[in-house]
Amino acid sequence: TALSLNIVYNYSPNGNVRGFDRWMEKIWMLMPAAQAVRNRKIKVIGQMETEVRKVWNSHPGKPVNVVFFAGGFVETGIAVAKSVRESGIVMRCMVLDISKSALTQARLRAEDAGVPEMFTFVRINLLNTKKVKARLSEMDVRIIEMIGILDYLTKDQAIQLFRLAQSCLAPNGLLLTGNVLPTFWEAPFLYTVINWPMMKHRTVRQFAEILHEAGFIPHLSAAQWFVEPHKVFVIFEVRCHPTPTPDPQDQGMEVLKFQPLVE
Repeated sequence: TALSLNIVYNYSPNGNVRGFDRWMEKIWMLMPAAQAVRNRKIKVIGQMETEVRKVWNSHPGKPVNVVFFAGGFVETGIAVAKSVRESGIVMRCMVLDISKSALTQARLRAEDAGVPEMFTFVRINLLNTKKVKARLSEMDVRIIEMIGILDYLTKDQAIQLFRLAQSCLAPNGLLLTGNVLPTFWEAPFLYTVINWPMMKHRTVRQFAEILHEAGFIPHLSAAQWFVEPHKVFVIFEVRCHPTPTPDPQDQGMEVLKFQPLVE
C-alpha cells in the first residue's frame, strides 16, 4: 500500500526503538530492496523535474500538466512541484488512485508542502478506461507517471494501462514507468517474512515487449531505461507515439478488472 511505501521512502532511525525491534528495523530498512525503492524515487523525481522544466521552457506561461496513475501519496509529484515553483513554473497535477485513504494523505501532504493548488485528487479505477479518458479529455497531458502499479498487474492489464496512457498523452508526451526485475534476490524473504503481496517480476526485454504489444513503442530501441544500482527496479522513459493504438474498450471488448490491494 501507499503507507508501506511511505515508510520505506522516508525512513529515519527511531530513537525510541531499542533492542531486537531496532535491530529488525535497521535490517529491513537498509536491505537492498528498501534502498532500491528510495533510489527509484530519486531517479523518477529527477526525470520528471527535467521534463517539466523542458516543457515549461517550450511553452512559457502555460501550466505543465502531469497525471499520476495509481499515485498513492504522490511523493514524487509533490517534491517536483515544490522545486519548480521556486523558478516560477506552474504544474497542474491530477492524481488518480483507487485508495481513498491514500488520496486523503496525499492531499494533506500537498497542503503541508505548500502546493495544494497544483493538485487535484480523483478516486477512480484505472482499468475503467472510458471513465479515466473522460477525466483527462480536457487536459493537455505532458507527463504520465505510472510507477509501482504494474508490479501487481497481469500482462493484459498492463497493456490496457499503456494503451490508456498513450491515448491521454499529448504528442511527444512522456511516460515514466517501470517494473521489479527478476534479479530481485530478496524476493523470498519479502514474500515469506515481510508478507509483501506477490509481484510480477519482468526483465527489461519482457517489459519493453509489453510496451511494444500495446503499440506504445515500435521497437525496443524506442525506449530509454535505467536500472537502479541494486538491480531491483527498471525505470522506463517513453515518448508517446503519434498514432495511438485503438483501445479494446472502444471496440466493445470486455473491460479488464483487478482486485485492489487491501489497505
